[in-house]
Amino acid sequence: MSATKIYLLDVNVLVAFAWDFHPHHERAREWFKHEGAQFATCGVTQAGFLRITCNPRAMEHSISPDDARNALVAFTKHKRHCFLETMPSLLDPAFSKIWPRLQGHAQVSDALLICTAQHHGATLATFDQGVSNLSPWPGVVELLG
Repeated sequence: MSATKIYLLDVNVLVAFAWDFHPHHERAREWFKHEGAQFATCGVTQAGFLRITCNPRAMEHSISPDDARNALVAFTKHKRHCFLETMPSLLDPAFSKIWPRLQGHAQVSDALLICTAQHHGATLATFDQGVSNLSPWPGVVELLG
Protein backbone atom coordinates (compact mmCIF):
# COMPACT_ATOMS: atom_id res chain seq x y z
CA MET A 1 0.00 0.00 0.00
CA SER A 2 1.49 3.34 -0.99
CA ALA A 3 1.48 6.41 1.23
CA THR A 4 -0.66 9.37 0.30
CA LYS A 5 1.34 12.14 -1.38
CA ILE A 6 1.34 15.42 0.52
CA TYR A 7 1.77 18.76 -1.21
CA LEU A 8 2.72 21.76 0.91
CA LEU A 9 1.15 24.67 -0.95
CA ASP A 10 3.22 27.78 -1.52
CA VAL A 11 1.45 31.08 -0.83
CA ASN A 12 1.20 31.79 -4.56
CA VAL A 13 -0.75 28.55 -5.09
CA LEU A 14 -3.10 29.25 -2.17
CA VAL A 15 -3.85 32.75 -3.43
CA ALA A 16 -4.36 31.57 -7.02
CA PHE A 17 -6.70 28.80 -5.92
CA ALA A 18 -8.78 31.01 -3.64
CA TRP A 19 -9.52 33.92 -5.96
CA ASP A 20 -11.10 33.55 -9.39
CA PHE A 21 -9.68 36.91 -10.51
CA HIS A 22 -6.10 35.63 -10.07
CA PRO A 23 -4.31 34.99 -13.41
CA HIS A 24 -3.34 31.44 -12.35
CA HIS A 25 -6.73 30.54 -10.82
CA GLU A 26 -7.77 28.01 -13.49
CA ARG A 27 -4.33 26.35 -13.50
CA ALA A 28 -4.45 26.05 -9.70
CA ARG A 29 -7.98 24.60 -9.72
CA GLU A 30 -7.04 22.09 -12.42
CA TRP A 31 -3.91 21.07 -10.51
CA PHE A 32 -5.95 20.55 -7.31
CA LYS A 33 -7.67 17.61 -8.95
CA HIS A 34 -4.72 15.34 -7.98
CA GLU A 35 -6.53 12.18 -6.98
CA GLY A 36 -5.86 11.13 -3.42
CA ALA A 37 -3.22 13.76 -2.72
CA GLN A 38 -3.30 15.71 0.52
CA PHE A 39 -2.84 19.47 0.47
CA ALA A 40 -0.97 21.00 3.37
CA THR A 41 -0.54 24.44 4.79
CA CYS A 42 1.73 25.57 7.61
CA GLY A 43 2.03 28.70 9.73
CA VAL A 44 4.19 30.46 7.13
CA THR A 45 1.83 29.78 4.21
CA GLN A 46 -1.29 30.64 6.18
CA ALA A 47 0.23 33.93 7.36
CA GLY A 48 1.44 34.70 3.83
CA PHE A 49 -2.01 34.02 2.39
CA LEU A 50 -3.62 36.42 4.86
CA ARG A 51 -0.92 39.06 4.40
CA ILE A 52 -1.12 39.03 0.57
CA THR A 53 -4.90 38.76 0.32
CA CYS A 54 -5.46 41.77 2.60
CA ASN A 55 -2.80 43.97 0.98
CA PRO A 56 -4.15 46.38 -1.65
CA ARG A 57 -0.60 46.87 -2.95
CA ALA A 58 -0.29 43.14 -3.63
CA MET A 59 -3.84 42.35 -4.73
CA GLU A 60 -5.99 44.60 -6.88
CA HIS A 61 -9.06 43.00 -5.30
CA SER A 62 -7.83 42.87 -1.70
CA ILE A 63 -10.35 41.98 0.97
CA SER A 64 -10.75 42.52 4.69
CA PRO A 65 -8.69 40.45 7.13
CA ASP A 66 -11.91 38.84 8.37
CA ASP A 67 -12.98 37.78 4.86
CA ALA A 68 -9.46 36.49 4.13
CA ARG A 69 -9.50 34.46 7.35
CA ASN A 70 -12.93 33.03 6.46
CA ALA A 71 -11.60 31.95 3.06
CA LEU A 72 -8.61 30.27 4.73
CA VAL A 73 -10.87 28.53 7.27
CA ALA A 74 -13.04 27.20 4.43
CA PHE A 75 -9.97 25.87 2.60
CA THR A 76 -8.58 24.16 5.69
CA LYS A 77 -11.89 22.35 6.25
CA HIS A 78 -11.40 20.44 2.99
CA LYS A 79 -11.18 16.69 3.69
CA ARG A 80 -7.76 16.46 1.98
CA HIS A 81 -6.20 19.36 3.89
CA CYS A 82 -3.63 18.80 6.62
CA PHE A 83 -1.66 21.26 8.71
CA LEU A 84 2.09 20.77 9.04
CA GLU A 85 2.60 21.95 12.57
CA THR A 86 6.24 20.98 12.97
CA MET A 87 8.71 23.20 11.13
CA PRO A 88 12.47 22.78 11.26
CA SER A 89 14.57 25.43 12.91
CA LEU A 90 16.47 27.76 10.61
CA LEU A 91 19.54 26.39 12.39
CA ASP A 92 18.68 22.77 11.49
CA PRO A 93 21.49 20.95 9.64
CA ALA A 94 19.19 20.61 6.57
CA PHE A 95 19.61 24.33 6.02
CA SER A 96 23.36 23.87 5.51
CA LYS A 97 22.46 22.23 2.18
CA ILE A 98 20.19 25.04 1.03
CA TRP A 99 21.85 28.11 2.60
CA PRO A 100 24.65 28.42 -0.02
CA ARG A 101 21.97 28.58 -2.75
CA LEU A 102 20.28 31.68 -1.31
CA GLN A 103 20.70 34.80 -3.41
CA GLY A 104 19.24 37.18 -0.84
CA HIS A 105 16.85 37.89 2.02
CA ALA A 106 13.71 37.31 -0.06
CA GLN A 107 14.49 33.59 -0.29
CA VAL A 108 14.65 32.85 3.45
CA SER A 109 10.92 31.99 3.63
CA ASP A 110 11.24 29.89 0.47
CA ALA A 111 14.12 27.98 2.05
CA LEU A 112 12.05 27.39 5.18
CA LEU A 113 9.15 26.03 3.11
CA ILE A 114 11.45 23.73 1.13
CA CYS A 115 13.01 22.40 4.34
CA THR A 116 9.55 21.98 5.90
CA ALA A 117 8.38 19.97 2.90
CA GLN A 118 11.55 17.85 2.97
CA HIS A 119 11.19 17.33 6.75
CA HIS A 120 7.65 15.96 6.28
CA GLY A 121 8.35 13.92 3.16
CA ALA A 122 6.10 16.31 1.26
CA THR A 123 6.44 18.22 -2.00
CA LEU A 124 6.28 22.02 -2.10
CA ALA A 125 3.88 23.05 -4.88
CA THR A 126 4.65 26.48 -6.35
CA PHE A 127 4.29 28.67 -9.43
CA ASP A 128 7.69 30.27 -8.68
CA GLN A 129 10.56 28.98 -10.85
CA GLY A 130 13.08 30.55 -8.46
CA VAL A 131 11.84 28.38 -5.60
CA SER A 132 12.17 25.33 -7.82
CA ASN A 133 15.81 26.18 -8.53
CA LEU A 134 16.58 26.72 -4.83
CA SER A 135 16.00 23.16 -3.64
CA PRO A 136 19.02 20.86 -3.21
CA TRP A 137 16.69 17.84 -3.01
CA PRO A 138 15.27 16.40 -6.24
CA GLY A 139 11.50 16.04 -6.17
CA VAL A 140 10.90 18.22 -3.12
CA VAL A 141 9.59 21.12 -5.23
CA GLU A 142 6.98 20.77 -7.98
CA LEU A 143 6.64 23.68 -10.37
CA LEU A 144 3.03 24.03 -11.49
CA GLY A 145 2.54 24.57 -15.20
